[in-house]
Amino acid sequence: MIAVNNQDHNHRRSSKLVSSTLSIVEDKWNGIQVGRQGKYSIERLESLDHYCKTATKTRVLLVCILTPVPALAVAIMLEMMPLQDPSKGWDANWIFWIRLTVIIFILTCMGMFQLRRLVLGLPVTFGKIMIISSVVSAIFTGFAVLLAALVGFPVPFVMVVGGIPFAITLGVVLVLMFGIAPFRYNSPLRVHLAKFLQFLVVRLNLVAIYPLFKVLYAFAPAKSQGFVMLLLPLWKFAAKKYVGRTMRELEDYIPQIVGFNVDYFSTLFVSVCMFSSGSVLMTVLAIVVDIVFSLLEYRELQTNANTVYNLLRDNKNWSKSHLCNHTSEDLLTLLLEVTRNPEAHDVISLPNVRLWACEPHPISSDRLEILKTLATLDVYGFRPAHSTASKAHISFFSKPLRKLQTRRVSVAATGPVSTVVTKSNSLRSPRASVSNTQLIAGADRSETLINQGLQLLFHSEYLLVVEYIECILFQLCS
Repeated sequence: MIAVNNQDHNHRRSSKLVSSTLSIVEDKWNGIQVGRQGKYSIERLESLDHYCKTATKTRVLLVCILTPVPALAVAIMLEMMPLQDPSKGWDANWIFWIRLTVIIFILTCMGMFQLRRLVLGLPVTFGKIMIISSVVSAIFTGFAVLLAALVGFPVPFVMVVGGIPFAITLGVVLVLMFGIAPFRYNSPLRVHLAKFLQFLVVRLNLVAIYPLFKVLYAFAPAKSQGFVMLLLPLWKFAAKKYVGRTMRELEDYIPQIVGFNVDYFSTLFVSVCMFSSGSVLMTVLAIVVDIVFSLLEYRELQTNANTVYNLLRDNKNWSKSHLCNHTSEDLLTLLLEVTRNPEAHDVISLPNVRLWACEPHPISSDRLEILKTLATLDVYGFRPAHSTASKAHISFFSKPLRKLQTRRVSVAATGPVSTVVTKSNSLRSPRASVSNTQLIAGADRSETLINQGLQLLFHSEYLLVVEYIECILFQLCS
């Protein structure tokens, strides 16, 4: 009898240990998912709803089709430039240096357009972008030619080796172009310049690491290439975590940054390895690994969506008031109803939900007034770097409409927008007809709904970007 009890006790203890271990592993797994790295801000939610109500299906379709066309056109143009035999030396391969100059010029242009987007107070004109890009690309090519003359041609990992000189040259040229004032410690633009610097460092680091994977895969024995392929998902998760932490001040753009950098390079690497190896086994292995991790991502998304659905279903009081005022029950409408009237839904404080986006988003004037009113309620949180950012939002949207339209999408009226409940002390005290327990439960449901709903949109955007990239690259590679 004692032996049986001991066996039962050991069995329960081992089961508890296994359950605890699995729970820890699941928490760690969920922690590295991009969907857990952030959530939408209230401003981005308003901007998304504004876009859904104003953008036509034709425009959305054209954006999806035409987005990769410029990059594809540049790639085809570069491939049409014939190259000489590398054994003839660096001086005979002058077309290679033209190609390298064009590549650096285009990359610098794209970086400068990002600078203009992230640092609104900096006078980054089109002419200055052309000058900066020309100078940086010329110096980079000169540095590469010098390396080729000293080391030999072709220079191995020229983009990796030239990363630090590129960053130094770009910094010097920016100071010469805009002066030292914007870069001083007390400059109001310093916070935004720091965001751009973080973005630039992330891009340079990611560009540097993937060629090393390609070399490792190429030099690995045929039997070990599968192991190298399995290392890529581990690096991919580490890179996503790195981008999520580094780009914390650009939280609204994390899905795009991760998708168009980490997932783009990973998909491109896998595609190149699959088509260059010619091995059916490697192709099947790459496809299986991609499917497995995609299913895990969608499992996480489904869990998030089920939580939101259950909250909406259980919130009977809110559903009744919603049905009286609205005919649509899409997620955006439901979230906007709660986020615009937080105190009406017993939400007193949500410090982990940002009111303002990391950078100004295109929204209509009536939506901006709603955000200003919400700012006076002190319900949503501000990060230290966002106190300056919120002022930039106000000054940006205070510009005349004609100037605003020249830099962003046109601001159009979206029709009537629901009003915001103003601050009232009665909302903070227990109501006569509702118990304190019911108030707390309702507040918890509303707060969880806002958090989970904004996180669901954040995660959905990331997965949509990833699938779009994989679809485009598959079409190009095939």
